[in-house]
Amino acid sequence: MTELSSFVVRRGVSQIEFAQGSPYDAALADFQDLRISVAWPEVKRLAQRIGCRISEDTIYPRTQEDYNRLLIFCAVRPITPQSWIPDLIKVVLGLNGYDITYWSMHFKRAFWSDTNETSLARTATGFKHLFGLI
Repeated sequence: MTELSSFVVRRGVSQIEFAQGSPYDAALADFQDLRISVAWPEVKRLAQRIGCRISEDTIYPRTQEDYNRLLIFCAVRPITPQSWIPDLIKVVLGLNGYDITYWSMHFKRAFWSDTNETSLARTATGFKHLFGLI
């Protein structure tokens, strides 16, 4: 079985891309799970808290769970006011394995199927309501 490498890359000032790639299968290289505008320092701070390896423009999560936590944070962050960021981080860090898998899959599916970002925003709003981030 081919192992996927997961990484988070900064493109420009605030564009963040979540991707998975495999050195053995060119078809999987740079497969994007999410592309969104989030402040890079916010993403880096969360990545440091969960123990990811970080270079100037790339974050290398240790596990798929770490990758998915970052993805969830970035999917919800654009519709979260600055004053609620500590609460969002607390929720994301406290998610159990089932919640991480469930929500990351829904955010990926919304990104893959949506061209105008309404599905992604709708999913993020549902996440916020469920976890009391409103």
